[in-house]
Amino acid sequence: MSQTTLTLKLGKLVRLIQEGNYSNAEYLISALSRDDINISKRTFERYIQKLREEFHINCLYSESSKGYFIEEDDSSHLNLLLRFTELLESASGLERVIQNRDKRQNIIEIDKNTDNEGTIWLQEIIKAIEHKQSLLIDYSSFDKSKSGKIRTISPWLLKFHKGRWYVLSHDKESQSERVFGLDRILDLQKSDSAYVKSMKNPKKLFNNAFGIWYKGKLENISIAVHPNIVPYFRSLALHPSQSEQSIPRKDGWIIYKYKAKNNQGLIIALQEWIDQIEIIEPLSLRDHFKKMGNLILKRHQ
Repeated sequence: MSQTTLTLKLGKLVRLIQEGNYSNAEYLISALSRDDINISKRTFERYIQKLREEFHINCLYSESSKGYFIEEDDSSHLNLLLRFTELLESASGLERVIQNRDKRQNIIEIDKNTDNEGTIWLQEIIKAIEHKQSLLIDYSSFDKSKSGKIRTISPWLLKFHKGRWYVLSHDKESQSERVFGLDRILDLQKSDSAYVKSMKNPKKLFNNAFGIWYKGKLENISIAVHPNIVPYFRSLALHPSQSEQSIPRKDGWIIYKYKAKNNQGLIIALQEWIDQIEIIEPLSLRDHFKKMGNLILKRHQ
């Protein structure tokens, strides 16, 4: 069995345990079989062990409730496995479409402007992160017809955002951390330069951030949202810190609050909804959109 297939099965098992109310082994094995995953009691026990040892997810058995549950302390590992399982399921579905393209090519549309060029570097960068190996990259400007610049990086973390892969690294030339787009790497090879370790967990740099923009002042953000689009904000939060004010304004608009970095990532996230939201605070952000609106009016007169 491939690692991908095993991960898919483990992800489905975890989802069943998470959704159930102290489900026992017999029920979980039966539920998996309805999804064409047929396993024995012994294999089930091995899966529980693998989740604990390889994915750091503790699926424990409650003697009092006679069923399995997941320790709350494992939420970060749990979410990572579930997200990865979703990606694998999507890839599996697309693979079936490709294999039956004559029958199914007219039922799925994939954006043609999605840039997957950078994926060729994923494996090498993953190895470099795991083995703490610095890299030499030939990094281009957005105009790929021009030659790039050679940079020495110590890769720390891969990040996927809006259809593109990025790598957070220490950049030797600027002596600071920097995000590089994989689609702009023209060439990549190992470097003899010493690897520079991250001073802290690289993921923490993206705490309170939007997308790949992690620098900026941490501020309280408040916006008012038109009732027509409130369901979208409720179904898919703009940011993990999102909280909804229970009482609407007199005009029916709903107030949403965030604790986030005020930077380009925040501006881009808000621009998508700007005709149906009002920026309340901070005033600097409100003023930015006022100036943007005036500029748009001036250009379109």
